[in-house]
Amino acid sequence: MMEPNEAAPPPAEGKQGALLETLYGPVAVSMVGTSRPGRPTVVTFPDVGHTSSSCFGALFAHEEMQELLRSFAVLHVEPPGMEGGAPPYPPGYQYPSLDQLASMLPGILQPLHINSIIGIGVGVGAFVLAKFGLLHPEAVEGLVLINIDPKAKGWMDWAAHKLSGLTTSTNEQILGHSSPRWVPMGHLWGTYGSLWGTYGSLWGTYGALMGPYGALMGLYGSLWGTYGSLWGTYGALMGLYGLLMGLCLGGHLWVPMGHLWVSLCPYGALTGPYGSILGTYGSGGVTYGSLWVPVALYGALMGLYGSLWVSMGQAELAAAPPYVQHLRQRLNSGTNSAHLWTMYSSRGDLGLQRSGAGSLRCPVLLVVGDVPHVDAVVECNAKLDPTQTSFLKMADGGGQPQITQPAKLTEAFKYFVQGMGYMAASAMTRLSRSRSSVSSSTSGEGERGRSRTLSRAASGGAHGAPPH
Repeated sequence: MMEPNEAAPPPAEGKQGALLETLYGPVAVSMVGTSRPGRPTVVTFPDVGHTSSSCFGALFAHEEMQELLRSFAVLHVEPPGMEGGAPPYPPGYQYPSLDQLASMLPGILQPLHINSIIGIGVGVGAFVLAKFGLLHPEAVEGLVLINIDPKAKGWMDWAAHKLSGLTTSTNEQILGHSSPRWVPMGHLWGTYGSLWGTYGSLWGTYGALMGPYGALMGLYGSLWGTYGSLWGTYGALMGLYGLLMGLCLGGHLWVPMGHLWVSLCPYGALTGPYGSILGTYGSGGVTYGSLWVPVALYGALMGLYGSLWVSMGQAELAAAPPYVQHLRQRLNSGTNSAHLWTMYSSRGDLGLQRSGAGSLRCPVLLVVGDVPHVDAVVECNAKLDPTQTSFLKMADGGGQPQITQPAKLTEAFKYFVQGMGYMAASAMTRLSRSRSSVSSSTSGEGERGRSRTLSRAASGGAHGAPPH
């Protein structure tokens, strides 16, 4: 249990950063906003690959969020080793699991005299804060969970993760998780094409080598044939010469020598067919090598096809929003994000239930942008108490709606805390005048429809009463 502390939270009117020692190493934190007695502190936890600044900077810099910063202190918590400029972990370092990161939070909140929080987490951060809400329900007054996936990875997910690891780098996997619509397909097609190009070039090289090899074998065989025929002719001539010398001159010594040379005639006759066989083998090698020429051509074409996809992917990346390019540059510059990604990919099930020990006992605002997070968040919504849960789907929010749609999320968050009784209706006047496309609706259809739902309308229109 998290022990309460009677001391008041420290003032946080300017940004204050510090490194706090925890069981899992130093953790960077920074505090902004204004602390008020009796109010919870807003605690943020970023997604993998992000820092608090890159993940929540656009949200808390939005002009409509300044009213909240005058009413609450906001504590930004970085995962261990994920702050900017953090030294790399040594090879083989065992990074804490997501459950351990949740159990680490009391060691951060207690030194800062924070008794209760409203958590805002994205992806990994949403899972960690939800787990903290299950472990310490007395310390959590509300949760805003963006792109949460509460499920453990099954065998199919594990296999897909391993397979993607063969063709996609860890950084590309993180980018695909964070901003799926901006992952260049040219990377995958380029890999596919380059593999085919390599495969074809290898076989083409083999075929090209088989051609000269066959030619050499043909030449070798023809030489053996010529050599054998020469030996046969030489032996026949020497045999005839020896016989003639023996008959004409009576040279008994020449007769055996002639017989010896005659005996060499079969050797010459045998070497002739041997040479012809080798010549046939060599010509077969030439033919076999020529068969692989089309494969080499196909491989070259596939390599060209892959390079075209790579070019398209690079053009797509160049057109990506600045936050995507910044994330990619940060990942490529070398961070510890791969350690956190490994823990996220091997996470256990959050074990959410509508009631009992696995239930979140505080108001929850579920937020989701584009695929692939929608199904997971919808499933999470079905596991939560519908009387305590609001659902906000931002169809044009991309993979990170807190970055791409800060105005809409600010509006939803203000209504969320107003429903908790922390912001007066007068503070919502300006917001009500500026809102344009967030509506609240209630559906009685299915498990999903029983929770209060905020959906981003495709176009402007009338809006229902604010959710609370």
